[in-house]
Amino acid sequence: MKYVFILIWGVILWIVSTLTVFLLSLIPIIKDTSPLSITIYFFLLALFTIMCSVMYYEARQENPSLKNGFLLGIYFVIISFILDLAIIVPVVIKSFDFYKEWSVWVSVAIIIIMSSLTGLAASQRR
Repeated sequence: MKYVFILIWGVILWIVSTLTVFLLSLIPIIKDTSPLSITIYFFLLALFTIMCSVMYYEARQENPSLKNGFLLGIYFVIISFILDLAIIVPVVIKSFDFYKEWSVWVSVAIIIIMSSLTGLAASQRR
């Protein structure tokens, strides 16, 4: 695995998912309906994770597999945690209670599962 490519696509995934949360919070009808906003966010996160995973495999030309997809998802999550701890928690939220939210852990699961399935699907295409 080329870690530079993982870092690039992990940062892109974090930026896009963070912007998605911000933009969803600006839409009044969605902002006031928590289940709707969370559902839309989870759907978009799954889509963005698939896109970043596919772009990683195409740029890297690594042999995709379920294992490589799983590792890619783990790396994406680690990158997201580091960026959240460095930027979001101290600047925006100002509390580590952020990590007590169930939606954070569902997001982690979505990233790992979608990266794994993308690796598996890409391995069967080749």
